[in-house]
Amino acid sequence: MKGLSKTSKSTQESHLYIVDQWTTDWRIKINIDKSTTIHFTKRYGNLPTAPELQNQAIPIEPIAKYLGVYLDRRLTFKHHITTIANKANQRLFALYAMFKSPVLSIKTKLHIYKMMIRSLLLYAAPVWKNAAKSHIIKLQRVQNKAARIITGHSRDTTIIQLLDDLDLPYLDSLIDQIHINFWRKIQHSNQDHITNIGTLIAQRQLYKMPKPP
Repeated sequence: MKGLSKTSKSTQESHLYIVDQWTTDWRIKINIDKSTTIHFTKRYGNLPTAPELQNQAIPIEPIAKYLGVYLDRRLTFKHHITTIANKANQRLFALYAMFKSPVLSIKTKLHIYKMMIRSLLLYAAPVWKNAAKSHIIKLQRVQNKAARIITGHSRDTTIIQLLDDLDLPYLDSLIDQIHINFWRKIQHSNQDHITNIGTLIAQRQLYKMPKPP
């Protein structure tokens, strides 16, 4: 990719100009060090020149974090899922003694797991629902590990038996349900800009929007 198309570059510059004018009028200083430019594309190659705001270049990065979600150039969400899986494993390790404690009931341990670990695994699931199964399985492995620790079953116990004993559904089924609930809320919103999410098609559509259930 040699650079942005003329239309994309013009649109980018016009929006940055509006932001620049607005921040100037309201005497707001933007911290460029906390700002990132990311171009979403499936193509490989050199990135275009970094755009400028308030006479400072906004650095171009291959990954940007927005509201707790890591967005990569190709929207594979590999980095996000890997990061979340590692963080969940760290929490699991920190709670290991509690999950192995004979004082706490299975019900209490399961509640702690859902509150402290599963909530992290499923955060913003509608955003990355269409990630490759090879990525999402990393999250399922964390749940499998937690289920084995909580139940105290040996390593020869099947995953199906572990999850059945705790009445835990597979994460992919939970992700599907969260996705369905998300789209239902959108469809019943009284705001047009919300109900129209996913209905606009770009002239050169490079990515498939998640389909409503």
